Amino acid sequence: MSLPTERNNLALSSTLAPDDLAALTRMLESTDPLADAVIAELHALGPAANRTLHDGLVNGRASLTEIPPAIDALLEQVETLPAWVEPDIMRRGSTAYLTIEPLWNDIALAIGSLVHIYAAPAIAKVLGSTNDLVDPTSANHRLTETAVWVYSTMLPGGLARGARGYVGTIQVRLLHARIRAFNLQRGWDVGAWGVPINQADLARTWLDFTYTPYRALTKFGFDFTDGEVRDAYHLWQYLGYLLGVDATIYRNVGKRTDISTHSDAEKLLAVLEASNKGPDDTSRHLVATMMTIMTQAIVASLKTPFAMTSDISNAMLRFLHGDALADQLGIGATSLTAFMPMLAFANQTTRTVQRSIPAVWQHLGDEAVKTYTKLIEENGATAEYRDRLNAQAKATTA
Repeated sequence: MSLPTERNNLALSSTLAPDDLAALTRMLESTDPLADAVIAELHALGPAANRTLHDGLVNGRASLTEIPPAIDALLEQVETLPAWVEPDIMRRGSTAYLTIEPLWNDIALAIGSLVHIYAAPAIAKVLGSTNDLVDPTSANHRLTETAVWVYSTMLPGGLARGARGYVGTIQVRLLHARIRAFNLQRGWDVGAWGVPINQADLARTWLDFTYTPYRALTKFGFDFTDGEVRDAYHLWQYLGYLLGVDATIYRNVGKRTDISTHSDAEKLLAVLEASNKGPDDTSRHLVATMMTIMTQAIVASLKTPFAMTSDISNAMLRFLHGDALADQLGIGATSLTAFMPMLAFANQTTRTVQRSIPAVWQHLGDEAVKTYTKLIEENGATAEYRDRLNAQAKATTA
């Protein structure tokens, strides 16, 4: 088996075991058939089918009388709780995350996760095709949308059937399928790039909501116990299931590919990175736009001058990702990078004190639920995914 021409990082793929290379090749050829079928069905049936889909997500499959077959199959899958899901762990999965204030979680998501996502040229190519993340105004809206989606999944009960996090997660999944269909219709070169938003890219993005941000937060001084990390991965395994990521990638206990620790995640990431070359111009453009938006968010929070804050943002990126990747992404060097360990030490000291006082630790969690709930209500991101799917259905019947 061989990787698609533009997805073959020879320096890395040549070191893969034959089984890993074969698995990676299959992932690059595989999509999410249930979601793809729903998008095709929405194209064929129009807005009425979209309303059925939304009603089914919010009120449950049993509330519907007539269900188109693809929507029915998707609803049956997402409403079937996998046998491996442990409710107690699910409840604990976001506890430590919710003790961290939104600005730091946003930094971990943007400067940690999104930089790593955009650095992969194949993923950047798909994201750039929508223009949503190229134009600064729409990019700002989309980044807020992504952050609020994550918040909604982390809140207690956020993934219960019909809850905002649950509905938003399925809508994100369908948005992926819509973008995949859009690119294929426009002549996407599968032989060169693999299928757009394939299982390898979904798995890598899954790691960028687990491994990458938690590692970033840890590097900035926000510690997590081994148990908290395992709980977080278990929660995200269920999120991966709802998002249409092939469960054998992150939950195949029999083949010892169960991703429940950072060490496990690093092994998977090493395989996936063999399908990614270095950042290209689209990567650099997406990162530059995102860094401007994140810098503006930090300015709004800390009331610091933009130029100085831009240096801080650049220092954070270099601290998290290293000078080599920062140079490839066109992020300027700054002397402030040397101060990042001091910032991490201050966060670590504060967090150690917070952990040592149970009442304080509990208060952090309680206040975080209120804060994140308020942010979600102020932004209403879940409705945006629904609006996008509605627009798509209307366009295809016009």
